[in-house]
Amino acid sequence: MKENFEQALHNIDKMTEENTPKWEILRRFHRGEFDEYFPNVEKLLFVIKEQKEKRFIIDELHEKFRAIDNGESVTGFNERKTRTVRDWNTEQERGYLTSRSGKTFPVTIGDLLSDGSWGISYKLEADIPRDIKKRFVVAEAKRCISEILTDQMIWRKKPSINNEKYHNNNPRIQNTLVFSAGSEGHIAEKFVENFFQKLSEDAHLPFKVDLGDFHEDRERATDIMFHLLDDKVKGVDKKDVRVQLTTNSRERDINKKRQQIEKIKKEGNLDVDDFVLVALSFKKYCFDIYEQWKNAGMLPGGPTKLWDMKTKEMVFRGVLKDILPEEKINEMWEKVKMVQ
Repeated sequence: MKENFEQALHNIDKMTEENTPKWEILRRFHRGEFDEYFPNVEKLLFVIKEQKEKRFIIDELHEKFRAIDNGESVTGFNERKTRTVRDWNTEQERGYLTSRSGKTFPVTIGDLLSDGSWGISYKLEADIPRDIKKRFVVAEAKRCISEILTDQMIWRKKPSINNEKYHNNNPRIQNTLVFSAGSEGHIAEKFVENFFQKLSEDAHLPFKVDLGDFHEDRERATDIMFHLLDDKVKGVDKKDVRVQLTTNSRERDINKKRQQIEKIKKEGNLDVDDFVLVALSFKKYCFDIYEQWKNAGMLPGGPTKLWDMKTKEMVFRGVLKDILPEEKINEMWEKVKMVQ
């Protein structure tokens, strides 16, 4: 189904590229060409608008590449006030920004590549290395396009799905997160994903992390994907691992989720090497920390920057314990401590 939907998006994208008039789009809709994916005209026109936005992002990305090649400064894709990063230290792999109060804060590669999901917008000055500026704008473009695709997947779903919970916590729409009933899981995912994304970059850990897309999350209850790098993880016969995150602390409910995961494994529909469950207390490790971070001025590094070392180690080991052997986790944690 996901592939068919993406083909429908491709067809719509072709229409936007060819500037197909609105009357022709409506004619094709009423002929039933899109009704499997977009049950009414409003949803179809919404997706067409967002397809145009994706094309704009790609065009803007190429413009940013040209600016970088010319040795110019560059910004991300957030339309908010940017924070300027300069004075890059190649040995420490970080730059610095100065707040309105005059305080200076370090900004790592991991911060640059993931802080956009928290609504933080950076401007990289000309002295920032060319390759880092390119990685930054590519990460920003991918994030924006991913958010647009998630929008589109939500809008084509049946009304029973609460779209408001997602839109309230989308950096493209809101400047800060809205903590509403039912949003805990989505926000906790952002915490864990960002935490491991930053560590994989700053501590040079042997994996990549990303959120499962909306289709995966709804169809398979999957939250986060870990991609282990074969050449750096010796003796581990896994490559892609799905991690389902739960903020529910009741043992009965956790066991129920474990049973759901085991059922998915037994059905043989898993296109990855493993599927694990991780529980995280939302209020203690997410809600309270986010409020502290927001009140402190939304510092570089996101809310997990305020986790103490005990919490960081707890989350680090808790997520990886069913993915990697303890010896490998211990080795990686020593690297993490050096960059915290």
